Amino acid sequence: LYLRIAEIKPNLLAELRELDEISYYYVLAKLGKKIALKDVVKIIDRNSGDERFGLLVWSLGRLHMWEALRHVELQLPAIQKQKLADIHAKYGI
Repeated sequence: LYLRIAEIKPNLLAELRELDEISYYYVLAKLGKKIALKDVVKIIDRNSGDERFGLLVWSLGRLHMWEALRHVELQLPAIQKQKLADIHAKYGI
């Protein structure tokens, strides 16, 4: 829905960013629009624990944001450690 609306009213993308950064970046990827690397890094760091993190990574690849993907790669050990801790906490393992 936001993908169609963004073509007509691009100012609504800012609203989506406030509501859901992963969906926001997905829409940008589908529209072929990039944002500054420093902003992408902040989005990565804030959303690395989200179960839809893979969608964010896909979006980065779609936009050829190689430096941002390199940031993800460098953060992978910490991301994996946190995800494992979350699983342990959720299931009492």
